[in-house]
Amino acid sequence: MEDILTEKGKEDSRAFGQQVKFERLGARHSGTNRTKETIDEIYSTAPSQVRFSTRVKKPLHFNNYFSSEYLEKIRGLILEGKREEAALYQLNHETDRPDSGTASARETAAAVATLLKHYLGMEKHFKPDTKLAILNVSHDFVLTPFIAEVLRKISEKEGEQVSLKEAIAMTGGSLRPLEEIRFSMVEDESKKSLKVFFRGEEYPLDRKLIDEISDYEQPEEK
Repeated sequence: MEDILTEKGKEDSRAFGQQVKFERLGARHSGTNRTKETIDEIYSTAPSQVRFSTRVKKPLHFNNYFSSEYLEKIRGLILEGKREEAALYQLNHETDRPDSGTASARETAAAVATLLKHYLGMEKHFKPDTKLAILNVSHDFVLTPFIAEVLRKISEKEGEQVSLKEAIAMTGGSLRPLEEIRFSMVEDESKKSLKVFFRGEEYPLDRKLIDEISDYEQPEEK
């Protein structure tokens, strides 16, 4: 919960950077020192030929979604050793707000989906054979509702109705440090395909699914 990257975090970030295999690399992060430091360490070892500047993106910052009272409750759970319960606590509030200053899980998912939708729209600015990665470093409390909603929507299309908690639990629970959710758009023989890779599984995506999530009501900017 502290705004600093530990030495272990720096070491893990450098190891992550060595796995980056894209010719062009951009990065976005929340407004915290530790997410900026994470990108700096990744950049220090990433072999990419072109590196775009890093920027702060509001949809990645937890202060946009949670009140100070809510964050103190989360902090309390973590200090009690209830890390997983803290990480999944927001998913209890799929559509309703736990308090006036805290977004529901769907609102949080919508804001992140809108950012992804923006990235998908950038494709027209690059040649078809461009290999570009945009790293987005955020917090598990921001990204867990988003990936849970993506997985829930995928299950729904397959005819299975699950809650957000059930959707993320089926894959192993909340996000862990430097765990990757990778969205990939590839054009092959004039056909574009969008996929999400998460915990060793590959899921085909319809762009309409991202549109549907981004259309949920979003939290007002703070």
